[in-house]
Amino acid sequence: MIEVRPGRLAVVSPGRLPEPVTVKTLREAQAARNPAVLRVLRALNLAEDAGRGIDVIEDEMADAMLSAPEFEETGDFVTVVLPVRGPVSPEERAWLLELQSQGALEPVDRALLVHASRGVVLTNGLARELTGLDSTEARRALQRLRLRGLLEQRGARGGASYRLADFAPPSRGRLMTPVAMERLILDHAAESPLSNADVRALTGLDRNAARAMRKRLVKEGRLVQGGSRRGTRYARGTRQ
Repeated sequence: MIEVRPGRLAVVSPGRLPEPVTVKTLREAQAARNPAVLRVLRALNLAEDAGRGIDVIEDEMADAMLSAPEFEETGDFVTVVLPVRGPVSPEERAWLLELQSQGALEPVDRALLVHASRGVVLTNGLARELTGLDSTEARRALQRLRLRGLLEQRGARGGASYRLADFAPPSRGRLMTPVAMERLILDHAAESPLSNADVRALTGLDRNAARAMRKRLVKEGRLVQGGSRRGTRYARGTRQ
């Protein structure tokens, strides 16, 4: 059964995962349910190589800057949910694809450019936090984008900071609006409670701006705050 909704596509398939495959080992483990059928499909070029299906799904969605697929085994059924959304808005995705057509962008380049396009001033430390790179790799990524004319550098050495270059967008008019940011937060909060860091990562806002948006959504009843201090989380409220 295929279920199509505005924010996702779900495929529900009868039958449990074949041993030794589990939801947690989908990418590593593999087992053909019917090897004879698989051989015929591969001969007709209608199937991926054995064990490649999950890899292709996850890699293609990550490359398209969409949220990761979700897998669930319930009773005698396996469900795959493909979210038709992600932390990057459709407008930002179109802009990045436009830049990609002008020259290759690394995945970390795209992450840095999205935050810069939202007005975030990048530093080596923030680049490490956003990408998980070490100091040397983060510096290379920032310099790579500077040399392409996509980022402007101010200062030097430890005091260097980077902003989106005036040349880079036509994207200025296509950035996420506050309403789009709110919708992105609420959509993710509906799936699982968000931390303060999650809100900043989704929107690219700094601490003060993210805090102001969270407080307003809580006051309006669209988010519900739970926990305290570092354990604070925000779930989807009943009022929308």
